[in-house]
Amino acid sequence: MRPNFLVKKAIISSSPSLSTETSSCIVMVIYHFTKRLAFARPVKTPVSLIVDIIFFRNQFYAINFHGTVIVCDIGDGLDSPKASEVVRNFPRISRKEPKYLVECSGELLAVVKCVLKLIGNDEEEKEINLPAYKTEKFEVYRLDFANKKWEEVNSLGDY
Repeated sequence: MRPNFLVKKAIISSSPSLSTETSSCIVMVIYHFTKRLAFARPVKTPVSLIVDIIFFRNQFYAINFHGTVIVCDIGDGLDSPKASEVVRNFPRISRKEPKYLVECSGELLAVVKCVLKLIGNDEEEKEINLPAYKTEKFEVYRLDFANKKWEEVNSLGDY
């Protein structure tokens, strides 16, 4: 069986940390089992620890470990990509909870997977390899762009 690599090889033209301009660094990758080629310029972001991304309303959005959302504006090309913070505060959620950005009916939503750590001290439980975590519920939030805050969504209606 032949392995199917998502990214076969990646190279950079220069160190992004040594560049005064992020745009001077280019990343090129060979991807997919058909060996396709892609390239991009890194974007300096005001946050790190990015956990999910989405293309929404003709722009790229990212959410980090803490729940901060940024928008990445690549303009007309790759000459001067920029990133700026959209919203910082994420309500009542642990940083460890997995977060996903999704689009629903023209709205940007964050879906948070709330997990419970299962007690696994029993030797019998360890022997049968029970999972260490269990999904308790999902919480959904809508981004209010005008007020720059998250609003909890209690129902998705007919979706």
